[in-house]
Amino acid sequence: MRNGGYSAEQLWEILARRALAIAGALLAFYGVAIAIVQVVAWLKSGQWSPVSVAMLFLVPPAVEPEFPLPYSLIPTWFFSERVGTYIVEAGPNTWLGLKSIILWLLNLPLSLASFVAGVWLAAVQVSGMERLNQARRRATHT
Repeated sequence: MRNGGYSAEQLWEILARRALAIAGALLAFYGVAIAIVQVVAWLKSGQWSPVSVAMLFLVPPAVEPEFPLPYSLIPTWFFSERVGTYIVEAGPNTWLGLKSIILWLLNLPLSLASFVAGVWLAAVQVSGMERLNQARRRATHT
């Protein structure tokens, strides 16, 4: 039994799941790092600098004029500023509930959103790897 009893497809799935689990762990670490930077800045200056998910998509001067970066954290070719402006300001009046949900998500703290998304991504991938291991164990015992 070479490769631990896994087929080539299963090995690729394991590799992909491990890569996504690592990406999830890094995303969670990013969320913690953002929170640490915010706390250190607050301890130094006494002023809290909120960093919301919206800062990823909108040009920072539009969100907060004193934001230190002169560009958005996600390139404008990926998410047009016009789309963000449409969602935030001029959305259709018939989709008010959806607009409220989008605005709520955009106003979440980036540290919290990154941490939760990273932990969720890593947990889903680890549980998927465990299901593969259980299937392999059943296949080898029969």
